[in-house]
Amino acid sequence: MSHPDVSESPSFEPRWPFLTALAVFIVAMLTLCWPMLAGRFLVGPMSDQFSAGYGFRLFGAEFFREHGRIPEWNPYLFGGMPFIAAMHGDIFYPTAWLRWILPVDASMTLGFAVHFVIAGVAMYALLRALRTSWTAAVVGGLAYELTGILASLVKPGHDGKLFVSALAPFLFLGLLRAIRDRQVRGYGVVALVTGLCLLSPHYQMTYYLLVAGGFWALYLALLAEGRPEGAARAGVLAASFGAVVLGLAVSAIQALPFLRYIPFSPRAAGGPSGGWEYATSF
Repeated sequence: MSHPDVSESPSFEPRWPFLTALAVFIVAMLTLCWPMLAGRFLVGPMSDQFSAGYGFRLFGAEFFREHGRIPEWNPYLFGGMPFIAAMHGDIFYPTAWLRWILPVDASMTLGFAVHFVIAGVAMYALLRALRTSWTAAVVGGLAYELTGILASLVKPGHDGKLFVSALAPFLFLGLLRAIRDRQVRGYGVVALVTGLCLLSPHYQMTYYLLVAGGFWALYLALLAEGRPEGAARAGVLAASFGAVVLGLAVSAIQALPFLRYIPFSPRAAGGPSGGWEYATSF
């Protein structure tokens, strides 16, 4: 008795695959974020957002509404501190725009919720580009969106970590399109994601992501099926590096003031959480 080849059987795919997947990811987000529908603030009461982040953002939003520009100085902390240079949260990241038109607590909560959906969509897009079935891509997107590593970032209010994590699959997707599929727009995706991650502004998560992206680029260029041949390998790797440099340039509006401020920062003097030994202790 012969058995049908399972690999040749058609896989399920709805009429509107992306829209259906997006609806699934939105419903999954609501299972975690439903309190926001009742106007509740999602982050925990002992979080960084309650002790500092909310105040930073409230000051920035009120200043922008009154003066039509982003403040450069916050006079209410330690007798005065730079607002942009001292990295007071997501000043130039798109979530800041929400605070110009919505209440600050609502916009911060919405920022968390939207990035859960972005995480699912990003992983779904990556898996589809890796030629998985629609069902597998949706399951993978859900697994990534709802994983404890991402979901647990809400209570401590670690929005920067969530933003970078949500965008991460797009970096791998951009490299995949650029190196395997020879699509120039893939380099644009790499540059945009790099810039946005740096503006989140969570630098640590971003350089972890870039290290992982570097290994992914090397795999695609040197080992993966459909890899470029000969001198083209060096070309795609150089272009990928150039895209990252362009992303660094995108973040310069935040990075350059920050670099100038470092010598005046209390952390520049060292302490228990500074130096090479501390950085390598984990």
